[in-house]
Amino acid sequence: PQVKVLKALERLTAQRGYPPTVRELADAVGSSVGTVHVHLGNLRASGHVNWVDGSVRTLTICKAL
Repeated sequence: PQVKVLKALERLTAQRGYPPTVRELADAVGSSVGTVHVHLGNLRASGHVNWVDGSVRTLTICKAL
């Protein structure tokens, strides 16, 4: 599931030129916003993604899985 979120983040960012919102990620992977938040938190803890707290569209990939 985390791989799916990370790949969707990569794909949507490449397509649009800017990162998606969590809601857009949730729609892309067919999951709830809460579930995507959990996956993003785990990906952040492992150093795969990062974002600026309190800012929108700052989600970035730091390293691939």
